[in-house]
This record gives sequence, C-alpha cells and structure tokens, in this order.
Amino acid sequence: MRRLRRTQVMRDAVADVRIDPVGLVCPLFVTAGERSVPVASMPGVEQLPADAAVAYIEAMVGRGLHQFMLFGVTAESRKDPEGNFAASEDAPVNRVLNAMGGRQD
Repeated sequence: MRRLRRTQVMRDAVADVRIDPVGLVCPLFVTAGERSVPVASMPGVEQLPADAAVAYIEAMVGRGLHQFMLFGVTAESRKDPEGNFAASEDAPVNRVLNAMGGRQD
C-alpha cells in the first residue's frame, strides 16, 4: 500500500477518504408480512416486517446512522397497474414512516 503513496498527488487523492455513519445510507426492504423473509439473491439481507424495521432503524440511529432508504415489498394480490397500494396507510413503507412519527434523531 505504501508504494501507492509515493507522490504527493496520490497522497492527496487518498487523504480525505473516510467512511463514517454520516455518509452512509442503509437500504431496508419492508414487507407487510409478520416475519422476516430472506432475500435469496442477497445473502444476509432480509425483508423485514414494519415493526422489525422500526426497531432496526432505532437501533441504527443509536449507533450514529441517520439515513435510510425504504423499499416496500407488496404482495401480488395488492398490486395494480397504478400502484395505488403505495399510498395506503397499510403499505409497509407508510407503516414504518407513521411509526417513526417524524422523529428528527
């Protein structure tokens, strides 16, 4: 690794590279189901029920992570061409947002 930092240009290029919770966004898959479901194509990733997603978000906020991207997983029976279920209070993402209540942690 040291050989990559021989010139000032290379040292400057890598000097400001820092990873901390402020710069991270945590993706969460939220399902209307009652239990977590593994995502087969993404080992270690699960679709979380709304209440588990809220608990996870609260735990991560306690560790300094403050940005989350929620992806709702909708059952086929609730889907329509216009995506109307996404506006419903019962939609998984809306349930999480309502449970969080606009917290500014």
